[in-house]
Amino acid sequence: MHKYLLVFLILIFTPYTSNSYEDKPILLDRSYIRVGYGLNMVPDINNVKQQGEGLYSIDQTFPNALFDMKFETGSTFAVAFGSKFDSFAVEMSIENLVSDVDTFTSDTLNKSTSGDLSITVVLINGLYYPRALDFNDTSVYLGAGIGVAHKVDLDESGITGQRVNANETFRSFTDAGNISYQYLVGVEHEINKTISLFLEAKSLTVKSVKFDKDSHVAGYKEVDIKPYTALIGLKFYFWLF
Repeated sequence: MHKYLLVFLILIFTPYTSNSYEDKPILLDRSYIRVGYGLNMVPDINNVKQQGEGLYSIDQTFPNALFDMKFETGSTFAVAFGSKFDSFAVEMSIENLVSDVDTFTSDTLNKSTSGDLSITVVLINGLYYPRALDFNDTSVYLGAGIGVAHKVDLDESGITGQRVNANETFRSFTDAGNISYQYLVGVEHEINKTISLFLEAKSLTVKSVKFDKDSHVAGYKEVDIKPYTALIGLKFYFWLF
């Protein structure tokens, strides 16, 4: 994750060589750091197939069992570094989403598991502030971003059912590098020249997450995870002169 941040900061602070902007940074308007915290809701994922065969499947006696993943309301923490050009802004964001999940199977003898999902994504976002929607010190902005999942973790415990291996009380899966993208809308209110309060709603998609390690580990076939998030936070502006 640190290498993404380093590259982004180098791009921000690299100076122009043009005589008209002597030693001024590329980002001639205000740069900023913003921090937000809020809630996320992950839509249920139904009819997920199991990964692995025979002894290496979740339900060994019912290989065609399908699984439903039901998520509870979770929390999201986000931090972004960027700069604003008039009505536009470009930023790099790092976001972490956590949610509890219960997984149910169509095989009633292998009832359910409980656990938690954690997603960390690194995204480059582009934001647009339409001036027609400005009102005094309040602005509306629209945006979109693309990037990758730094890490996706699914930890399962509380495994129940007659067909569960007595020694299997915990399963953990990790994936990374998944293409991710999001759309967002927000409202920003300027408290003073250096601090703003923002409210933001966003829809994120993390593509082709694989909750398995290989064919010899019980797991789930790949799924797309599409959380919705609402954030509140503070934005701190500074000038690069």
